[in-house]
Amino acid sequence: MQDTLYTGSVYALYAQVALFDAEGEDSYPEWKTGTEEAVLGPRGIAVATAGDTEIEVVVSSGQENVSGMLCISGEIQVGHGGLVVGNVVAANLVQIPWPSGKTSVDVYTNGIGQEVTRVTFVLESKLDMSG
Repeated sequence: MQDTLYTGSVYALYAQVALFDAEGEDSYPEWKTGTEEAVLGPRGIAVATAGDTEIEVVVSSGQENVSGMLCISGEIQVGHGGLVVGNVVAANLVQIPWPSGKTSVDVYTNGIGQEVTRVTFVLESKLDMSG
């Protein structure tokens, strides 16, 4: 079952949108060359987008009805403060409640690099349900 946690737009300064742990000061992933389609760090993930424009952003849990192409998949660690999505430089950030622990993230886009005008972050908590 899909649960939409956030739908909105983010102004993408420096052509990027990110999802990262709200607690860690070093949560934002590091770009190595600046030419990557996306980067994954231990506590966050960032995606290259069209620059200096509004980007449609969706954050959901569940894979149903996800459109676009898979850009990157990975796992991040989330603290007790939930997640933040948006663009740090533009101070366009939204906090999203999410359980602490490991979380898998699949990122879907409607293009590559400068073509991207829509980013969908699909989350799945990796809570240990074994008891």
